[in-house]
Amino acid sequence: MWTKGIIAGAAVAALVACGEKPATSGQDLEKVFADKKAAAAASPAQEHLQGMVNQAATALKNNDDIAAVAALQNLRQSPELSVDQYTTVQDLMAKAQKQLVDRAARGDAQAIAALEMMKMNPR
Repeated sequence: MWTKGIIAGAAVAALVACGEKPATSGQDLEKVFADKKAAAAASPAQEHLQGMVNQAATALKNNDDIAAVAALQNLRQSPELSVDQYTTVQDLMAKAQKQLVDRAARGDAQAIAALEMMKMNPR
């Protein structure tokens, strides 16, 4: 049941993109937040946001789906996100969640545990 919710969320994120190519990597995340780097030095809030971006991008590059989903969930809650940034975060979260669901379906205990934690603590 909760797997259907995750997949439904991924479908909504895909529709929001309105035909644009969905984000698929940590590089896509860094690219959409590149303009925020210059502002990061001027604002502690922007510096914190850039730290979350770096954490999520690193997890994505390392194929650490569990850490990526957690970092992207935190990043998604930021009120400073533009529509493009939010869409990129959603695309990448959907991809990482799908990979977790696929791993869980193959019996991966870590993926199963991570999905259970997400189910108990939705963000």
